[in-house]
Amino acid sequence: MYRHKSVGQIKDFVFRLSRTEGVMRGFNFFLGIGVLNVLIWANKVYFEPKFGVPKKEAAKKELEEKDRIAKETLFFNRFGAPTRPHKSLDDLLVFLAGSWTYDQLADFISYNNAMDINMDQQKGLDSWMSEEDRRMLERYQAQQKKKSH
Repeated sequence: MYRHKSVGQIKDFVFRLSRTEGVMRGFNFFLGIGVLNVLIWANKVYFEPKFGVPKKEAAKKELEEKDRIAKETLFFNRFGAPTRPHKSLDDLLVFLAGSWTYDQLADFISYNNAMDINMDQQKGLDSWMSEEDRRMLERYQAQQKKKSH
């Protein structure tokens, strides 16, 4: 007789508001994702840096080491892009381990003039390139960095 019924009243209100269980589950799913994103953001912004900084520095050094190994072992075309990372499984793993290799390949693929010249070279139409032409991808990357989005 003296039982507390506010929890049941809240449940009844929520069920009447949403009318089906599917809507409630979907709402809870997206609410959970939102709360998780807020917690991740708060952790990055308000977390004490003395715990995260050494790990970030170690990860940065490890990534630089992997990029150095990639520069030494992978095949690079005339523009300086790793266009054959699938030559062997070892090369593929070295390519996937670094971040610089992704950047170089993505810039090379996104630059239309470089791709046109590469296709001509594959067809045997162009066998000589000056040093200015070889620096074409570097100039494109510098131009892309200047753009603000």
